[in-house]
Amino acid sequence: SQYYGMIGNGKISVYQFDLINKNIRLSKSFPTNEGCFDVTWSETNDNIITSCQGDGTIKFWDINSKNTFPIANIS
Repeated sequence: SQYYGMIGNGKISVYQFDLINKNIRLSKSFPTNEGCFDVTWSETNDNIITSCQGDGTIKFWDINSKNTFPIANIS
């Protein structure tokens, strides 16, 4: 999160590593209105990540979804 406390947004980026070609590529990107301070994978679903935002919210993201909106939000 650039310029925390003044102005600016955050972004969550998910990368994949290709073992055969030995390269890294951007798999999915989620823009956020606030800075993102922590991200974790779901222990029960490999396609879900959870983030803690600078505004105190917790957001759930589906990396297989076609849109970039969170699938759930806890305030």
